[in-house]
Amino acid sequence: MDNNNNGQNNQQPYQQQPQYQQPPQQYQQPYQQQQPYYPPPVQAAPTSGKAIAGLVFGILGLVFFWIPYFNIAILILCVVGLILCIGAQKVSPGGVATAGLVLCIVGLALSAIGAIWCTIAAVSVCNTVYW
Repeated sequence: MDNNNNGQNNQQPYQQQPQYQQPPQQYQQPYQQQQPYYPPPVQAAPTSGKAIAGLVFGILGLVFFWIPYFNIAILILCVVGLILCIGAQKVSPGGVATAGLVLCIVGLALSAIGAIWCTIAAVSVCNTVYW
């Protein structure tokens, strides 16, 4: 038979591991997510009505410069738009006034070329008619 002590195992008794005490819990505020920081919105400079009118006249000049005899009216519109854009740039220089100025100059040049071409065409037609 085994050399057991009255049927007991030779294993050492289970040793209990030392228990660590948990530190006392301190009261903590619940985590609150911070709101993201957004910089204040930038106020855009007010655009003058003169600059917008000059821009519209410049766009009309670019769109309609090629129509015969209508380009003379567009030529006048581009001159008016040019004057409006120059006045608007003196008050508040900005993108709309500059864009209107450029479009009016280009529309003025193209309308002038169209008006000259229409005049030359009209004169040549009148000179070729035989009575």
